[in-house]
Amino acid sequence: MKTITLQNGRTKVPAKNNAYKNKMKSDNSLLKIVDINVVYEKFNKHYNVLQRLDTNVETKVYGVYRFYPNGKFNKFFIDKRDVFNKNDFNPRYNGYRGVYYWDKNQIRYDLFAESNELGWIGKLTGTFTFSGDTLYVKRDVDKTHIDIYIKRKLPPSYLDHKADW
Repeated sequence: MKTITLQNGRTKVPAKNNAYKNKMKSDNSLLKIVDINVVYEKFNKHYNVLQRLDTNVETKVYGVYRFYPNGKFNKFFIDKRDVFNKNDFNPRYNGYRGVYYWDKNQIRYDLFAESNELGWIGKLTGTFTFSGDTLYVKRDVDKTHIDIYIKRKLPPSYLDHKADW
């Protein structure tokens, strides 16, 4: 897949918007389920704490999902040693890109992100399930593993970026 590098100098995304073809399956009924005014932060099930607050984890980064009203989303990776800044959630600067949509009564996703150890960009697919303040993420390649993300309110200025892919 041909890619371009975002303004942060390291994140690669598909060069052509036709990669996101399933965005046509998205509709406004999803906005009754998906909260577009927050981010969803990774929760560490093993230690029962938000990943950004976990002092036991070897990794210094954690995942954050941001959803947009047009059926698009970003998955950002945030360094927990840093204070948030507005560019952390700017999809032109940072973050892997995806689309979410209805398919067979499920909220499906296509995420274009690193798909192997070599850093190649590929399409990752799965399902999103929203329940209250919680997002459950299941990837198609491993149907037994479910990641958990918890809502977090941020200042509105952090979320005023547009998804234009």
